[in-house]
Amino acid sequence: MNGAWSLIVGRRRPVLAIAVAVGLGLVTLGTAVPASAHPNLISTSPKDGSALGSAPSSVVIAFDEAVKMAPQGARIIDGSGKIVPSTNKLSNKNKTLTITPTKRLGRGMYAAAYNLYSVEGHFVPGALAFTVATPIAKGSPVKVKPMPNVPTTIDGNRTGVRTITIATSLKSAEVAWRGPGVGEPITWKLHGNGKKASATGVLPTKGTWTFEANLSSADSVMIPKGQVTLR
Repeated sequence: MNGAWSLIVGRRRPVLAIAVAVGLGLVTLGTAVPASAHPNLISTSPKDGSALGSAPSSVVIAFDEAVKMAPQGARIIDGSGKIVPSTNKLSNKNKTLTITPTKRLGRGMYAAAYNLYSVEGHFVPGALAFTVATPIAKGSPVKVKPMPNVPTTIDGNRTGVRTITIATSLKSAEVAWRGPGVGEPITWKLHGNGKKASATGVLPTKGTWTFEANLSSADSVMIPKGQVTLR
């Protein structure tokens, strides 16, 4: 994928739009695969973006079909980017992954990341993040300049619970984050009013976080990419 550009294409030429987007590496076309080829995430406990008053005993991630562990495995990462000793277990006919820290988590910010395969062999990476007994760090809105430069702001430059707002006419979209210690995507759902869309979640570690916002629709492809530095 071209890291510098995403493409907005004409509304009346979807075939040309796809051809140009493929030429720039923005979309990938291939033969259709069965719906079951990619397990769908059903639920997580705790929920992604949760601000918890007390620590969970484990992180539970459920899918709609069986998965198996990839060599990279699964792990819990603390706010300093260090891996928390934990054990991993698949249950419920391999549809549920449980990550259990060997010691109860203390106050702070955490991410739980996983690397799995579907039964058909498709790679399934992902992550979720949450805070434990940690106040929300307030801050002033920070303007971000993604490429292409869609007006974007984040509500502060500190780690923790953050909200991103993007100018778009879409009522729903997604933004995927990757950051220090968390190379797997933390995906937030954007909800909009026809002029802008916002999403709230947890960015747990200090440093530079990159994001990709999928603002594509039936007749256009737009994937702004940007970064924010948190302290």
